[in-house]
Amino acid sequence: LLSSVIPSLFPRFLKCSRRVNWDLVDSGDEPLSMLYEEAWGDREDYEIWLNEVRGKLGMLVRLFSVMEPVMMSRMLLASVEEVLGKYGGRSAEGGVSKLSEAYLEIESLNLFVDQC
Repeated sequence: LLSSVIPSLFPRFLKCSRRVNWDLVDSGDEPLSMLYEEAWGDREDYEIWLNEVRGKLGMLVRLFSVMEPVMMSRMLLASVEEVLGKYGGRSAEGGVSKLSEAYLEIESLNLFVDQC
């Protein structure tokens, strides 16, 4: 039953586990700054919440990897190729920092690579 929904859930898991650049929230440059500030108040509350969500998503990904190892491997490979295609051929202006889009996407993806 779950096998049929895994392909639609996995991209959502990646999106949910991606860290918000809280410096943009603090400066007001993040389009959803007001929502984030209302929901979490500050960076520390957000980090606590994000770690809890990532832990739960990691358990689901581990379960899916046991149930459908080939499917999960293919989806992870496709996600890695997508990120490399998006950022791999470019020279990073100012380098890759912990707040750059490339780093945030790779960090999110790495969580699931570690679980499989």
